[in-house]
Amino acid sequence: MTGQSFHVAIIGGGLGGLCLAQSLRKSGIRFTVFERDVSPSSRPQGYRIHIDPQGSLALHQALPEPLWQIFVATGGQFAQGFTVMTEQMRELISVRADLRKIDRIAQHRSISRIHLRRVLLAGIEDAVQFNKRFLRYEETQQGKIAVFFEDGSSAEADLLVAADGIHSRVRRQYLPDADPVETGVVGIGGRIPLNGRAMQLLPRQVFDGPIMVLPSSPFSLFMALWKPAPEAQEHLKLLGGEFAQDDEPYLIFSLGGKLERFGFESSSQALPAETLRQAMRMAMTGWHPNLCALADCVDEAEFGLFPVRTSRPIPAWKSSRVTLLGDAIHSMTPYRGIGGNIALKDAALLSSQLAEVQSGQKSLLDAVAAYENSMRTYAFAAVADSRKAMEMANGAKHPVLFPAAKLAMRSINGILRWKRAAAL
Repeated sequence: MTGQSFHVAIIGGGLGGLCLAQSLRKSGIRFTVFERDVSPSSRPQGYRIHIDPQGSLALHQALPEPLWQIFVATGGQFAQGFTVMTEQMRELISVRADLRKIDRIAQHRSISRIHLRRVLLAGIEDAVQFNKRFLRYEETQQGKIAVFFEDGSSAEADLLVAADGIHSRVRRQYLPDADPVETGVVGIGGRIPLNGRAMQLLPRQVFDGPIMVLPSSPFSLFMALWKPAPEAQEHLKLLGGEFAQDDEPYLIFSLGGKLERFGFESSSQALPAETLRQAMRMAMTGWHPNLCALADCVDEAEFGLFPVRTSRPIPAWKSSRVTLLGDAIHSMTPYRGIGGNIALKDAALLSSQLAEVQSGQKSLLDAVAAYENSMRTYAFAAVADSRKAMEMANGAKHPVLFPAAKLAMRSINGILRWKRAAAL
């Protein structure tokens, strides 16, 4: 295999799988992406996503320069800040990046999942097959991987990459003991259209970046704006094709807490929007009137209950012609906002290892092993960090330690404000 042409089958056309595909195309490595969706626009792609510096680096590595420029131009109007406040909208700490020191490439960004998927599909459409639901795989006598799909078709590759998300069918066959587990925490909420009423209720800090509200009760509230750049659609038109639109501004509004704290018995319950809204109102009793009023602004069609799942550390497995990336192997809670970025990092790392196979520097199995050994270290550390953040945000607040922590944040915030003022 070393120094010879080989073929990669990627199961899943999400962000990680498509980022890997773009990188492989750059390196001249043959690949096919098999995606279960019927078409690029057949399923909603969720809300805006936060791309951090490591995610930005991975995308810059993967995308040809013209596509990178479109990605940059179609992002949201993202301020480089993050704020933590109380349920009374009293600021605890606000961190803002120094705009003079922001790297041109490795920086924080906001992007619509719809826009990003559109960019990632550009130029590789010939190698993406839709309406392909993975069924199983098996190793052939020739040492290749045969992949079988629900429609009766099959394909053969030298390497199979599972990029099919938290419910990965590939993982269930390859690593059956690595399924994610329920954390007991759920999020309820959705998006709020930024009409006149909502704009009047928003905390001013949300225009500087996302906000985490930490009340004294065992809940947490996350808010973040999606405001597309005015010229985004003009740049996306350069890519052609039929895609869904995501050009209306909105606020993500999600209240997290333990399932039983909301009064629910199961995270799989199909609950009407009004039941969810009432549970949110009860959990936010005594909060600032503006936050309570925002809860009433969540679009009824968007209101949902989202169980939070996470992977668990698992023993190292023997590397083979099957490997995994992103949520397929290390799904994590949303409380650090890094799950998608770690998937992009996986794609960049795996593609760089496979490029060494293409150039004759490594064997395929050595490249897979190098990728997996590194990935397990940083990815499962991120999983643990994310779960810890979730537990701290939604656990019972200590009557002494929590007030002390708030005081510490306010003190640090005062210092940060003084430094920002001194730098002007």
